[in-house]
Amino acid sequence: RRSFDVMFGNGNLQHVSFEVGIGDLEVIPQHEGALNSQLLDYQGNIQDKLDFAHKDVLLVDAGNRTVDAHLLLKNNKGKSKTWLDVSMLSVKDEVCEYILEETDNEREVYEYQLDKYILGEDPCTIKCGRNIIDFKSTLQASIRDKIRVLSKRLQMVYNLDDLDSILVTG
Repeated sequence: RRSFDVMFGNGNLQHVSFEVGIGDLEVIPQHEGALNSQLLDYQGNIQDKLDFAHKDVLLVDAGNRTVDAHLLLKNNKGKSKTWLDVSMLSVKDEVCEYILEETDNEREVYEYQLDKYILGEDPCTIKCGRNIIDFKSTLQASIRDKIRVLSKRLQMVYNLDDLDSILVTG
């Protein structure tokens, strides 16, 4: 028997305890997990408020390392596609490069450290000696660029005009 503290949608930690055996687990693709999180309530019951079962839906799961798109045609699986170069990791890499350049190679920040500066006390700034580097505009420009590229790719791979819904998660 294992016990866990789990955070649900409202941000409150709840203590749960249950047994999980290897036979109880199923590995599913990330986009299916994202879709399940929209379709199921916390007890695993279907709560398909958006009626995805009767629609053509494109699920776009924008993650840290990949952006995955998966087409559901009236609940039948369609074409899936994954991109690496438009993920948040690619955005973070650009910001880290900007910080390195702005500090004349004095301050190297790694992507796994960047969140604390993005969400920190003084958001989107980093101190290097007496200088404060503001990277907000670089971050925003990189995100806008990735969204533009992703939008064009989605339009090329999927006919977006024929879809009932596009669900973006991440």
